[in-house]
Amino acid sequence: LLPILVMKVFGDYPGLAGLFISGIFSASLSSLSTGLNSLAAIVLEDFVKPFTKNPLTERQTRYLMRGTVLVFGVIAVVLVLVVEKLGTVLQLSMSLVPISLGPLLGMFLMGMLLPWIDAKCAFAGACTGLTTMAYVVIRAQIAIASKEIVHPTKPVSTAGCTYHFDNVTTVYQDPMIHEEFDKSIHHVSFLFYTLIGVCSTAIPGLLYACCFGKQDVSQLNPLVVAPFLRSHFFPKKTADQNNLVHLYEKAETKL
Repeated sequence: LLPILVMKVFGDYPGLAGLFISGIFSASLSSLSTGLNSLAAIVLEDFVKPFTKNPLTERQTRYLMRGTVLVFGVIAVVLVLVVEKLGTVLQLSMSLVPISLGPLLGMFLMGMLLPWIDAKCAFAGACTGLTTMAYVVIRAQIAIASKEIVHPTKPVSTAGCTYHFDNVTTVYQDPMIHEEFDKSIHHVSFLFYTLIGVCSTAIPGLLYACCFGKQDVSQLNPLVVAPFLRSHFFPKKTADQNNLVHLYEKAETKL
C-alpha cells in the first residue's frame, strides 16, 4: 500500500517517486552490506585462520574478504529467483529463523530448568532438533513451491462499502480447486515452528540423559540454574551463594 500511496500523492511531482525508490534501495543495501561484511569476517576468523600455518598478509586478507563478499552477494542475488516461489516475506522469515532459534532456545531451557542433562546430551539434543527443523522447514517450502500447501488469500470485495471509489468495478475471483494431500508434520503452521524446535531439542536431550547417564547436580554452580529452582536442587548452597552474590554486587557498585 505504501508504494501506491506514494505514487498517488507524489506521482505528479517530478523526482519524488525516484527519491522514494532510492530510499528503499539505500535502506535494503545498508542491511545487506552489513550482513555480507559479517559473513566475510566469520569466514576469515573461523574457517581460514585456524587452518593456515603462516599468518595472512594484509593483502591476502583484503582479497579474501572481498572475494567472500562477492561470492555471497552473487548467491544472494541468485536466491531471489528461489525466494519469490516460497510464499510471503513474513511466512518465509518466520520459517527459516526457527531452524536455529528453536534448538538454541531448547538448549538454554535445558541448561536452566534441567540441570541433570550434561553438555554432550544437550548438544546431541540440539543436533536432533536442528535436523528435525531443517527437514520440516525445507519440506514445507518445497510443498509451497509445488502448490501442495496453499495459503488462501483474503477477499478483496468492496460490496457493502458506502465509500465512493474511482473505479467501481469489483473483481470476483473464482475459488481455486486444489488437490488434496495427506497431512504431514510440514503442514503445520509456521507459527509453531519455534515450539516444535524446542520440543524436538529438549525431549531427545532428556532421553539421551536418561539413557547415557545424568550428571551430578550437586557439582554445578547454582547461578547457572533458574532462580526458582535453586532452593530445590541446591538447598545447602543457595543461602551461601546468595550472600556471595550480594557481596559481589555491593563491591562492584561501590565507587
